[in-house]
Amino acid sequence: MNRANHQLAYLVYGNIADIIDEARFSILSALYKSNFSELEIVVITDTPENFLDLPVNVEPVSTEKLREWRGPDSYSHRCKPMALRKVIDRADKTILIDTDTVFKKPPSELFAQVEKGCLVVDEIDREWSKTPESFYNNCYEFLTLNYGINDDLKHVNSGVIGITREDKGVVSDMVKVIDQIYTMSGRIFYTEQFALSIAAEVKELSVVSQNNAIHHYWSRKSIYRAIAKSFMNKQVDLLSEEAKKNFMELDFSIPMPPRFYRLYLKLASKRVENEPQLRQLFVELCRALYPYPEVDALVRNAMIKKSLDNLKEKNEELFDKLVLNDMETILGHNVLKKSYFVQINQVIDDSYRH
Repeated sequence: MNRANHQLAYLVYGNIADIIDEARFSILSALYKSNFSELEIVVITDTPENFLDLPVNVEPVSTEKLREWRGPDSYSHRCKPMALRKVIDRADKTILIDTDTVFKKPPSELFAQVEKGCLVVDEIDREWSKTPESFYNNCYEFLTLNYGINDDLKHVNSGVIGITREDKGVVSDMVKVIDQIYTMSGRIFYTEQFALSIAAEVKELSVVSQNNAIHHYWSRKSIYRAIAKSFMNKQVDLLSEEAKKNFMELDFSIPMPPRFYRLYLKLASKRVENEPQLRQLFVELCRALYPYPEVDALVRNAMIKKSLDNLKEKNEELFDKLVLNDMETILGHNVLKKSYFVQINQVIDDSYRH
């Protein structure tokens, strides 16, 4: 087997359409930004058929293997270091990257940061002593006694894990720490990030954050996914120069109305009954329904749904009152345009009224 110099790796599993779409969009962004030059990309996946039309190496993984990768505590993010360990010997430098990412710069700029003795991550965050109290309290004694970890250890975001083949031992150490602390931590969802920090400390690797080469859109995913899907739906040939040109012109950000309209909404929201969460919903819906020339129904509906989901998360009683009963009576007193309710009610019917 010939070993590549640089390898970009994705783990995509579960046969979830949204995740498959965002993985495809991330891969395309890497290809576009590399100008279709030779770029070694490997996709570790249980649905290889979804990537056969892209210039990538597909590494099939079975459901049984994924179950094994989750380990004794059935922790989904344990699959990340296991997938990295599977492919790391194929290249001098490997970057495992999350699917909810888009390249803003050529991948070569990200690989330039990966050097022996160095771990490249998405972000370096707060000290672990400032992380959720349950994690700190539950794991403090074990980690200080067994690893000599002090309060200054930085928590990292593992949306990017970039290392050289020579430093692959950090991956096995990461798995070891996950197995030791996942249950102990209270089964915190992002335990793998703490484990990566600890493994890097044990191996005495310097840790650096990625140099703004990617946008990791872990927040408001539904809207970003809609923007990505809308872009892909409009391309005749995803691997064409025309598609690349269209991508370069794409503003991959949440649509925002002009400043004057945002000021108007702030004033107009005072006409909504005295309920802060209702006012916030009004503002978010008006932003979603602003006549952006570049926004299609797919993106607009995602923005409407996100507005409604935000309300449901914060105040389910108010959400039920509006969405399941009488949205138009409460927000229709010359506050929201009557034409808006056609679009809002369509999203409600599709997403909440079953």
